[in-house]
Parts: sequence; C-alpha cells; structure tokens
Amino acid sequence: MNIRPATAGDEEGIAVAHVRAWQAAYRGIVSDVFLDGLNAAERATRWAEVLRDPNCKLLVAMKDDRVLGFVSFGKSREEQAAPRDGEVWTMYVDPTSWRQGVGQALMREALSALERGGYAAVWVWVLQANSQAIAFYESCGFALQPGTYRCFKLGGQDVAEVSLLHHAA
Repeated sequence: MNIRPATAGDEEGIAVAHVRAWQAAYRGIVSDVFLDGLNAAERATRWAEVLRDPNCKLLVAMKDDRVLGFVSFGKSREEQAAPRDGEVWTMYVDPTSWRQGVGQALMREALSALERGGYAAVWVWVLQANSQAIAFYESCGFALQPGTYRCFKLGGQDVAEVSLLHHAA
C-alpha cells in the first residue's frame, strides 16, 4: 500500500471508495433508497472539482492503481475554531479494505501533516449512530467531546453528528 497526495485522475477511484463506504457504513442509519441511489460517476465529478482546489489536502491509499481509501483535511471549518484548530473533513475506506490498516495509515499521515502545519488540535465530526467510526477515531487517539452535537438532513432524514478531538503530541 502506498499513501500519496491525490492527483487529477484519482477522482473515479475516490468516488467508488466513497460510495461503497457510505453504503456499508450508513446502512441502517440513513434510508436504503438514498444509499442505493448513490452514484460514483456523479461523485467523481465533485471530487474532480475538489482536486482542482489548490487548498485541498487530500491523501489516497493506493494498491495496484486502486484507491483503497482517502482522507481530506485542513483548517477547521467551524466558526468558533481557534487559529490552530485543524479538522479531518472526510475519511473513507472501501469496505473491502476495512480492518487492514488502511484507515490507520491514512489517519497517521493526515495527523502528521496537520501537526507539521502548526495545528495543535484536530477535530472530526461523525454521525452519532456510526459507532464503528467513533471507535475507529478513538483508536487513533481522538476523544468524544461531550456536548458537541448538531443535526442536519441526509437522504431526506434528520441525522445527528458528534465531534471528537485529537491533541497534537
């Protein structure tokens, strides 16, 4: 496995991993109709736009020219964030690569890059009902932050998110 910055041409692989991860991780949390309707080609168009953004920090885990997973990160997007607060914006691993160290390797690289960038704290928001993701982030040194909670619509239904925090070493 090789972890490297994402480049133009990676968008299709990123989109496939993204859709498969959502369909596996969010099954039972959001509607099956929504999940079954996700389209990798549409996601690839969006990821191509993201890759053209010069501020984008997006890493991919590759094996044999196949995207196993990805992580995007940077300055926290929260209005009340401190200047040295970073954020993991998205992180998904294709379910065929779950529990094989891909997520851990991606997270190590992202946290290292954020620390080198001067971020002292790193936040991540996770669907509250996604206990598997919460456990993963906790295994990476994140701690659930009591009292952080927000709701939004996903697939036409209300879902809640909670945040976890990681402090730089």
